[in-house]
Amino acid sequence: MSPEIDPELMQDFLTEAGELIEQLDADLLAMEGTHEGPEPSAERLNSAFRALHTIKGSAGFLGLEEIGRFAHAAEEALNHLRKDERQVTASVVDALLQCVDVLRNMTEALGAEQPIPACPEALMERLHAVAAGATETPAGNEAAEADTTEAEPAPARADAEEPDASAGPGAPPPTAAEVSEPLEL
Repeated sequence: MSPEIDPELMQDFLTEAGELIEQLDADLLAMEGTHEGPEPSAERLNSAFRALHTIKGSAGFLGLEEIGRFAHAAEEALNHLRKDERQVTASVVDALLQCVDVLRNMTEALGAEQPIPACPEALMERLHAVAAGATETPAGNEAAEADTTEAEPAPARADAEEPDASAGPGAPPPTAAEVSEPLEL
């Protein structure tokens, strides 16, 4: 754990993130069975979105840049699904389910006072592609299917530098001040 983060706040984050990751997992597993039938309910999509939004915001507040950046990419992809701008497919749900594993690994590393694994870039690319309108995994993209548990560690704390809001889909997650905007449901 970073000595700059109050241990009580860190424990609260880890507890809440663990609960939200389990909720996200349950929501996505329920969606997995609906990709060939009726669309997932708006309630299920909103629940999954809120879980990612909360993880992203809390990580941003604590300066956990890598967790915030990854949650932001997953949240953005899911946001397009819940707004009915993208179709829910097996490939999209699979990518989101991989996010659950990555977030779980990141928070477990943090709780064990180990370096937070870096975001798996192949999965980040899949999430950005979903947000941009892709609904299937590109052919021959074995890297996206690779194990998401082994990645280079990333720093646990963010630099004080302000992110460039116009940087696009690869931009860092918003700052704590930006996260305080109302949640659109």
